[in-house]
Amino acid sequence: RSRFGTYLLAAGAVGEFGPIMLTTLLFSTQGAGSNALLLLAFVALAVVAAVIAVRGAGSGGDLFERGLEASGQLPVRASVLAVFGLGTLAASLGLDLLLGGFVAGVITRLALKGREVPVFESKLKAVAYGFFIPFFFVVSGLQFDLRALTDHPASLLELPLFLALFFVVRGAPAFLLYRRRLELRERAALAFFSATELPLVVAITTIAVGEGHMRSSTAASLVGAAILSTAIFPLVALRLRAGDQALGSPA
Repeated sequence: RSRFGTYLLAAGAVGEFGPIMLTTLLFSTQGAGSNALLLLAFVALAVVAAVIAVRGAGSGGDLFERGLEASGQLPVRASVLAVFGLGTLAASLGLDLLLGGFVAGVITRLALKGREVPVFESKLKAVAYGFFIPFFFVVSGLQFDLRALTDHPASLLELPLFLALFFVVRGAPAFLLYRRRLELRERAALAFFSATELPLVVAITTIAVGEGHMRSSTAASLVGAAILSTAIFPLVALRLRAGDQALGSPA
């Protein structure tokens, strides 16, 4: 794993966890004080679950790896169960569903205890990219209010504004934070990768519109800008990375 990849993973984790926490606090059905108490209670339960998972993984490492080759696929099923279980728990406490899924991923990583299990990760990716993520994007596409953009010309003007704000809010901190650790082109590539966002924007705007905190036209502009970010920013980042590697290679 390269230094650039490590920083990219760190930026991605912070960029996902921060908005999830803010969404939980702002859009919860409870008051501010109740939100804090429920969040602390959920974190405490998550810590207990993480401790149990880590201890169980330590004593059953061989069983874990054998389960990956069995027809039952117990480790994969346990991970999916953790996602649904913690997501349901978060929703029942009035917290955001995204928080449960994020914590489930953290617990799964802790349970591995530093062991790299490529087979396990490949199976989880197959489940995610083969079913959940396409299903999410299909549903998101069906819910995308294109008419709200066409009926409100101002919403179309907001698209480039929100796209630029994605880069400023999410990309600029990564560009500035690693100025002493990465070269200029690497920092620029990291900024464009960090500014790319769609699933979280779709989830947050859906919650905000459902709770009456955001107009559908604004949500459509945000989602449209997020779609553009996924189409443009990664390509720019890859070109920067390719150019940086070409400059760094010996003649």
